[in-house]
Amino acid sequence: MSDPTNETLPDFSTPEFTLDREAMHEDPLQVDHAAAAKALERRWAVEHARRLEAWNRQVEVSRLAEEQAAADHAAASDQEAQAQAALAAEALAEDRKKYKHKHTPVPDRPMPDTPQAIAHPFAVRRMEEGEPSEIWWWTPAGIRFAATASLDPDGDALVQVTNALTGVAEFKPAVAIRDPKAPVVKDRYLSYEDLAFGTPLMITAMRENNWEPTRVNWLYKFWSAILSHPWWYRQEGAGLHRAALLQYQEEQRAAWHRALKAKVGYKLEINERHLDLVRERLFYQVLYRTDGQLRK
Repeated sequence: MSDPTNETLPDFSTPEFTLDREAMHEDPLQVDHAAAAKALERRWAVEHARRLEAWNRQVEVSRLAEEQAAADHAAASDQEAQAQAALAAEALAEDRKKYKHKHTPVPDRPMPDTPQAIAHPFAVRRMEEGEPSEIWWWTPAGIRFAATASLDPDGDALVQVTNALTGVAEFKPAVAIRDPKAPVVKDRYLSYEDLAFGTPLMITAMRENNWEPTRVNWLYKFWSAILSHPWWYRQEGAGLHRAALLQYQEEQRAAWHRALKAKVGYKLEINERHLDLVRERLFYQVLYRTDGQLRK
């Protein structure tokens, strides 16, 4: 349909519309041309109004259709933008998980005056998992080993390991596997200084990794009691008594963690009778050879 808004009323009294005027009467010779021209004007006005109404409806339909198309396009664009944003967020989350070190924020604080005690990734992972580890990892020797060990850029890569007890193969993150080159020292062979240096770092790491507060508090009390025990200062049999404290700490801490896993936990305290039994056991281990013969 053409736009009727630009149409103008024709002059029906002109010779151009003579036939139209004559058609208004049965007898062309009896036509009143002035009256016929007026009648044609009225007919044109009615038809023009009808065309305008139809045109306006068409314009409104077209406008609504365009608005709907624009809304649909905007909605589709918004959905596409949301989908792209979700994919970008998912990719960023995966990147943060895979390459977490490059996303670590830099704290707004000055460089420390003394070297920081940063433990080996294996020890850190054990803390993250809530698993116990040797104190050596947190001693000066363990910290030095962590500083010289090569950084593994793919520490979260899966490594196949075989369970020594069941023989079943399983996959673990590389960082969770003990470094075979690490000269780990068992707790029983540590010095007093190593014990005093490493245990506070372990307590701090446990708290930073959201260990159960009561569990951390009992370890803190236990280590404090071990470090302040009078056997450290005995003159007679000093080596034996100190060795007994270290052996007792190692055995009791391991047994306590096993009990917690088995849901039969208890308070981690020094039992003086058990400690004395450990001292006696070490005494006889020194006194006798492994074949049961008395040392000379």
